[in-house]
Amino acid sequence: MKTTVLKFFTLSVAIFAFTNISFGQSESTATADAGANIITPISITNTQGLDFGDIVSQIDAFTVTMSASGARTDASGLTGDQSPLLSTDAGNQALFTITGEEDYKFSVTLPTSIELTATGATPMTVNNFTSNLNASNNTLTGGSVDLSVGATLNVNATQQAGAYTGTFDVTVAYE
Repeated sequence: MKTTVLKFFTLSVAIFAFTNISFGQSESTATADAGANIITPISITNTQGLDFGDIVSQIDAFTVTMSASGARTDASGLTGDQSPLLSTDAGNQALFTITGEEDYKFSVTLPTSIELTATGATPMTVNNFTSNLNASNNTLTGGSVDLSVGATLNVNATQQAGAYTGTFDVTVAYE
């Protein structure tokens, strides 16, 4: 029996020794940096509204375009005094200031169309919005950029006289 106990004890010690060796663990630790970069929010401010100026109603429908650079033309391409449709009030393009994080890229989204309305009159559609900037891949050089917006006004046949108004949104976003 002593030999059996001794064999059992020897076997147990051997198993225990191998168990510690085979299940022995080593540890290793690494450290990583963490950080964040908070940037200035992008914003847009309107400094001048889009104004197509004074327009003379006609028997037939026609268009008036205000370019992003502020040039107003009728459907035939005539400007100001050359056009029987346009008075001397030349109107102006819309102007905006975009501010944000210097040297960051941003995009501009213009509306597809809007309506100008006057009390008791048929609405007029404004479409074909254009700007002096690209739709995307613009850079906030110095943290600020000026945006000019133009569009086309669709004047209906025998459009009623009145002061027509409407609003439109221009959206800017970091890319």
